[in-house]
Amino acid sequence: MIETIPTIGIAMPTAADWGQLYQFNGTGDAGLILPPRAYYFRDFFSGQWNDMSIGIIHCECGTSGSTSALVNERQLEDNLANLFNFGISQSLSSAIDVAGNPNFVGLAGLMGGPSQVNAGVNTLGWLSPTCIYNGNFQQNGGTLFQADLSQGVTSTPFSMLGIRFIYNPINQTLYMNWATQTGISLPAEGDDVTTLTTFLQGLSGSTSGAQASFPLVNNSNLNTFYLYWPYLNNLIKLHCVGAIKNS
Repeated sequence: MIETIPTIGIAMPTAADWGQLYQFNGTGDAGLILPPRAYYFRDFFSGQWNDMSIGIIHCECGTSGSTSALVNERQLEDNLANLFNFGISQSLSSAIDVAGNPNFVGLAGLMGGPSQVNAGVNTLGWLSPTCIYNGNFQQNGGTLFQADLSQGVTSTPFSMLGIRFIYNPINQTLYMNWATQTGISLPAEGDDVTTLTTFLQGLSGSTSGAQASFPLVNNSNLNTFYLYWPYLNNLIKLHCVGAIKNS
């Protein structure tokens, strides 16, 4: 299933805080600009799953306009509220406190390391595989990861980020593989679905070579896509958000 209409929220929002519809070059692909320090969530699945992939097509801008340049920005990474989050969580029946999602598995800004936008090379600071379950914070010490950013002002303005989650109920372990791709062109809005679906279907299904794994007794309530954007001076534009249930 591919979903293109997001639900967003922000702690104590005002009317001016909410996202706006953005249409690249006035035609073509539309997306939603999230306000600073906002989260996005969408319930995709119910019940048990063993293998699923999630992903986004995105680009970024500064706060002075929908095509304004990114600026270097670093948040103090000693607080969960300052860490970029991209992954899955429990169903969100109410607003999440800006202090952090208490039940989240995915990629997050590295606690104790840079949580930043690097405008010079269009990347987020280092991300780490992360599991926050019932408030218990774990970061996998394995492969760190930098996500590509795209500024949305050239002919190939988009990037993609995807994660595949594979759950083994026998050994009660959740495995993660992830990938990014930049320089994506979307001439028409309908290209979103095809492009993201192909990307998600290509994510590795291996568990022996998984880039991260976490012990997890039960995954039945992890059925919600979750993204949190912690920055104040740079904005993320979501052009397509998707999830595929592989098994």
